[in-house]
Amino acid sequence: MDYRAPDDDDGNDDESKPRAPGDRGRRARLLIVDDDVQLLRGLARALGEYEVLTADGGRAALALLERDPAVDAILCDLEMREGSGMELYAEIARRWPTLAKQVVFMTGGAYTAATQDFLASIANVCLQKPFDLAALRAVLLRRG
Repeated sequence: MDYRAPDDDDGNDDESKPRAPGDRGRRARLLIVDDDVQLLRGLARALGEYEVLTADGGRAALALLERDPAVDAILCDLEMREGSGMELYAEIARRWPTLAKQVVFMTGGAYTAATQDFLASIANVCLQKPFDLAALRAVLLRRG
């Protein structure tokens, strides 16, 4: 994965940054959920055009969403040490059904039959790690 942080002067003014749907005054909010802290930091830096929130697992993500569920997209690892992305998705779908459509999954592989069945049962995108940041940005822009 390309973790290069954007330059301080990346040529993008505020008008070109992703905006929250229906609220042109604020940047789009992205919640990234993964138990790999280095990946969280790298993605947060690389996706600086977003207002990025990070959570190092499903419990932390739910705590953030309970305080403020106003996020425009969620990038979530499927397999984490403390709960799976599938479990987090089920809880999001139960509590915030419209937000469940905004979840983009990522995985390094290690598919189980349950994971394959889960992905086949939903319309959400799942990106294979390592993924290209341009492809991730394109997927995230379609969420808004």
